[in-house]
Amino acid sequence: MVKPSEVPETVPEMDALSDQQEAAITDFLARVEEQYRTETPYLLVREDTVERRRIFAYKCLKARKWKMAQALEMVDKTVEFRAKHGIDKWKLFPSAFPLRGYDEAKLCSMLASLPGGDHLFPRDPDMEVDRCYRALQTSYVNVYHYWDKAGHPVLYDCCGAANVSEILRDLARITPAGKSLGDIIVPYHTYMNEVQYYLIQYADKVSKDGGGPPIMGITVVMDMAGLSFKVVQRRFIEIIRAIFEVDQAYYPEVLHRLFLLNAPSFFRVAYDWVKGSLDEGTRRKLVFSANKAEAEEMLKRVIDEDKIPREFGGTCQCEGGCLPRYTTTTTPAEHRDASVLNREHSTSEAPTETVCIKRGKEVARSFVLEGGDEVEWEFTVDGTREVQFGASFTPSVGDNDSSAGVSAGCTDDAATVATESATTSKAARRQPASQHSRARLTVKEEKLVMDVDAYRATTAGTLTLTWSNKGAWLYSRQMQLRVQHRKKAAEEGDTCGA
Repeated sequence: MVKPSEVPETVPEMDALSDQQEAAITDFLARVEEQYRTETPYLLVREDTVERRRIFAYKCLKARKWKMAQALEMVDKTVEFRAKHGIDKWKLFPSAFPLRGYDEAKLCSMLASLPGGDHLFPRDPDMEVDRCYRALQTSYVNVYHYWDKAGHPVLYDCCGAANVSEILRDLARITPAGKSLGDIIVPYHTYMNEVQYYLIQYADKVSKDGGGPPIMGITVVMDMAGLSFKVVQRRFIEIIRAIFEVDQAYYPEVLHRLFLLNAPSFFRVAYDWVKGSLDEGTRRKLVFSANKAEAEEMLKRVIDEDKIPREFGGTCQCEGGCLPRYTTTTTPAEHRDASVLNREHSTSEAPTETVCIKRGKEVARSFVLEGGDEVEWEFTVDGTREVQFGASFTPSVGDNDSSAGVSAGCTDDAATVATESATTSKAARRQPASQHSRARLTVKEEKLVMDVDAYRATTAGTLTLTWSNKGAWLYSRQMQLRVQHRKKAAEEGDTCGA
């Protein structure tokens, strides 16, 4: 293991290239240009200088061990991946996560100078990536914080202190019914990669403007203090694998250096087993520390002390914390305040829950609505087995009106009204509920495996949702369910998840 005093302040951005490799870069770029001669994808448009295209070629070829066919295939698959997910149309800034030390106004000014760069901002802060950030950062710190002495953006990853169970729970709460955790975290990680790409470009410009060398990647500081086998949970490992697959397939050679701080003994032993299979350039990027003192000394060799968080022995104290977490609320008053915040930044905070409907039984949810309130629901039954789903609305006494509401997915013609009492006189309306039967509007009644719909009430009453498994005496049903009650006052009042 390298001693802190032996850690170099920086390492080369690129390997020394042979004449054959230089020729391969030229050949690669010629083939890519010919491949996309009629329509150039934004992936290539944004590499708008000879130097940047050369770096792009170098990264692709190096990631595929200088095998031309595989490098060209990676470009094709990356273009397909970006088109499939609409990545080239994403707006990225303001960032969904903190960029400590960076002036985003200056960053966006630089972006505007790039070909098509003005489409990258401004971003609507009410997006799935914002919800994913809040879910992750309650129990996990992963933050960009300033840069190292050479100018590379630095990403701090405090994986050792992460609470894996809480991460999985919080991600499950924002996962739409019928989707997997990977469907949420992979787009978020891809978004991080895109923001990271432009951070690197910004750092490169700043470095060159100051007469410095080109910047091609990031420095990662991974604090492994507290890491144990608790991370070995199947669902979490599946997420990590999916993230690595995205990085390996579509974002080659982004890592400049990786500092593994406070690495537990079992991790160092595992590294010793595999390091022989790593090339010298990769091994040079990895630096281990065994304890806190060694870690602090090591970081100070590569990052200015005033840009190292105090948690890692530096003097930096960012407003709001160098390594912030998203704080959850603990008191009723805080919860009330957070409702306003969530309403401003999110329209989908209701949790996704897993519900078991026992054989021969049903599950029901009721919501007391005011005129203008809306209830949204989405569910998916596991195993593609149907349940009998029903949605019905009963007006409050005094509001007996067959036009009590409208379902976003159901027309008035499709809705049927079951009238238990046709009496609508003022005298009858003044009778207690026990003496006055009310009209019940059947909004929806059918066998379904999944559904996404909404109901908006035009008058006060109660909406009841039921999922019945009474027709099945052999099997229980399990479903993923999310229901959200949006009050009319949501524009100036509460939004409640059920």
